Amino acid sequence: MEIKVIAVLCLAFLSAAQAVKVSVYYESLCPDSMRFFSNQFHATYQLLGSDAITVDFLPYGKATHTQDANGQWSFQCQHGAEECRGNKVQACGLKYITSPDLQEAYAHCVMSNSYPPDAGQACATSVGGVADYSAISSCIASAEGDEALVAYGERTHALGSILSFVPTIIYDDVFDQDDQNESLYNFRGVVCRHLPDPKPAGCA
Repeated sequence: MEIKVIAVLCLAFLSAAQAVKVSVYYESLCPDSMRFFSNQFHATYQLLGSDAITVDFLPYGKATHTQDANGQWSFQCQHGAEECRGNKVQACGLKYITSPDLQEAYAHCVMSNSYPPDAGQACATSVGGVADYSAISSCIASAEGDEALVAYGERTHALGSILSFVPTIIYDDVFDQDDQNESLYNFRGVVCRHLPDPKPAGCA
């Protein structure tokens, strides 16, 4: 029994080690972000799955945040206040939907909607992963959501000048401009290039 348990743990470790971490820095109302989720990320993830891709979504983009003397956060987003709200909808959804597969389904559902800021509840319901949307709704309307969005903002600002385009896609925490450019039209190809041999059948 002990040998079997060790074998299972080793296989799980190997699977995790073989997956490529894909960090997507995006904005809720950015047309390029919406196209990337709709046309590139979702199809590739459906084909390769979590054994090949470790999802890391950061809904913030070219936004800024400031804190006043009372500790209240305010956000300014590239496409206006509604984009800030949409980013927070996703930040809170990703906090309470913890399964990688469901996070991907949620982000894809929201970003494929004609108006992402209003798609949170319908998408959370359709993909599952949460028994009650009230926790996400409360997060969006409170300081909890502000803090979640600030955390994404700090990670995004840490990129500095790397974030010149949204979405910015980074593989295993290393930015490469050629990978970035190709990911917008051949995401599967870039992911497969980063995966070790033997590559999954979806890369054939």
